[in-house]
Amino acid sequence: MKNKFYQKLNKLRAANDPQATEKFLLDAARENNEYSTEWLAAKGELATFYRARGKFDLAVRAYEEIKYAILKTAGSNTTDYAIAINNLGEAYRIKGDPATALLWFREAKKIFEKLNMSGDYYYATILNNISLALLDSGDLDGSEQRLQEALNLLELSGYHGLQGKVEFRSVA
Repeated sequence: MKNKFYQKLNKLRAANDPQATEKFLLDAARENNEYSTEWLAAKGELATFYRARGKFDLAVRAYEEIKYAILKTAGSNTTDYAIAINNLGEAYRIKGDPATALLWFREAKKIFEKLNMSGDYYYATILNNISLALLDSGDLDGSEQRLQEALNLLELSGYHGLQGKVEFRSVA
């Protein structure tokens, strides 16, 4: 299913037909067993579609469903769950709710730390997301600190040349 699913999704995206894309994703989620890999793929793409189209309440709802499905099937101390709640947090942040976003980002960070994965690329992504939510909240110092942690981690992981390429400036 996955190859055909993504082939069809890519064709719809290339045709720039949002109505057909949404219908396809909704149908794909409905046609697959709830919480199956295929259902999760369809829901994840649907959440991303809604987020990109500015339908933040629908994106949050889809990410909540994904979070619940992973919690129910795999548990909360998994990378899948941490990534799901990181995505949920990002939907809340873009929606304009940095306080709720921070709750989810911090929970995802704790899970990665429990799993001894604080050197992982996704962990750096979570630090970056925390930085953005803190920036949205007006905490410039906290935002800069988290961004620097993320950059340091990426440098240690082999993503060289980032230091000095990213500049943190207040526009206030």
